[in-house]
Amino acid sequence: MSGASATREKIPVRVYGGPTTLIEYGGLRFVTDPTFDPPGEYPMPLPGDHKLVKTTPCPVTAADLGPVDAVLLSHDEHDDNLDNAGRAFLPEVPVVFTTVSGAGRLGGNAHGLAFWQSAELKRPDGGTVTVTGLPARHGPEGCEPISGDVVGFMLTSDDLPSVYVSGDNAALEHVKEIAEKFAPVDTAILFLGGARMAFAFEGALLTLDSALGAEAARILGARRVVPAHYDSWAHFTEGRNEIEAAFTEAGLADHLDLARQTNGDSSMTSTNIDIARTYFQAVQNGDMATLSNLLDPGIVWHQPGTNQFSGHHKGQDAVFGMLGQMMETSQGTFAIDKIHTLMDNGDLVAAHIHFTGRRGDTTMAMDGVDLLRIQNGKITEMWLFSGDQTAEDAFWGR
Repeated sequence: MSGASATREKIPVRVYGGPTTLIEYGGLRFVTDPTFDPPGEYPMPLPGDHKLVKTTPCPVTAADLGPVDAVLLSHDEHDDNLDNAGRAFLPEVPVVFTTVSGAGRLGGNAHGLAFWQSAELKRPDGGTVTVTGLPARHGPEGCEPISGDVVGFMLTSDDLPSVYVSGDNAALEHVKEIAEKFAPVDTAILFLGGARMAFAFEGALLTLDSALGAEAARILGARRVVPAHYDSWAHFTEGRNEIEAAFTEAGLADHLDLARQTNGDSSMTSTNIDIARTYFQAVQNGDMATLSNLLDPGIVWHQPGTNQFSGHHKGQDAVFGMLGQMMETSQGTFAIDKIHTLMDNGDLVAAHIHFTGRRGDTTMAMDGVDLLRIQNGKITEMWLFSGDQTAEDAFWGR
């Protein structure tokens, strides 16, 4: 896994059906194999009348995801891993990590990773996330000329637990190779479902089935397993029930995290993290229109300390008035310059931040925690905590 100092925090992962997941890691947002089309049929470029059939719509659109920093695309040649809407989404993302051959076909922002090759992305807090391409094989040995190239991924960072994305891999021998370099893995996003097609490789597995998925989890020493790509398409032979049964049989049921969002799931907590992230980005950019939309008209804001801004501020007008006075007092320098971590619990989101300001010859720079209550898509209450309240009170004055 990543460095010895890695925390045991739970990395936010949300599965949207098929292979499409959203991973929030080190302040960056990764999407795997984007598929947003409605149900339908996709002719396959093979002799005969063979089709991929999508049976269930994705519960979100690409626009619903909000800002995305990178796509982890296991391969670009199959519609169940990159459909029409997913392909249209790729140019909107800064970088698309995929196979070397896929990067050649896609061009533009696509970045090919060979097996064991790595690339680095800068985190908003100044750290680095390493994306490593990993071995994968989409069927039995020797299948590549027909099934095409596939790549898996590992996300690592010095202070974060590791995240493995298998892609469409059916080879346990590759899982063993990955374990030799990275085990124990914290979160393993395994593409399961036991995909088979009667006309392909005499019905051999094209992805891991449930039993092999449980064995892969054991080999990797995975603390948490998030199953993906086992539904929404007709070529899967196993689903949630088989996955749960296999992991129970293997004594790994407590490692499973289905991390699902379905249509109409308004309780999805990662949505609150998205709202909080949009709020902080609006604060950093001075985007008052977005702030007005996010803050509930009756918001209650609890400003800590004993300075001139301390106390309870009720309503948007009072909050914006206070923030305007803060900017005036700090000569326009007060800023949240780092957002370390966002964590959610029900309708609460806690943000570990860093903020700065200058007032004449006096400067302020410290960590803090902002606690947001988010209800029905609006921020209804806010509690602020200062890393050095005495110093902050001195900076703002009475």
